[in-house]
Amino acid sequence: MIKKSVNTTIEEKVAYFFNDGKNLDWSDETCREYAAVVREFLTINENPEIHYDASYTDHKKHMMRFREHLLDQDLSYSRTKYKITAVTNWYNLLLDDG
Repeated sequence: MIKKSVNTTIEEKVAYFFNDGKNLDWSDETCREYAAVVREFLTINENPEIHYDASYTDHKKHMMRFREHLLDQDLSYSRTKYKITAVTNWYNLLLDDG
């Protein structure tokens, strides 16, 4: 389990939570894209401390900020939905694992 005190890269966090702690093949475009979306989410939220006891309100606040950022980018509906789904899945797995 990745503990919040451990200094890990976004790629390591994504690899852990999407692949049961095993290494992912970073030549796989999907893996790289998921990491990029998660990094974008964390950057927009000024690298929030994502922790296991995060409240629903914290999660909602982070997601609303991310949605506003995506709307400002004027992306297609499917691209926006993909990014929101990717972050939601990652966040849910992170919180469920704690």
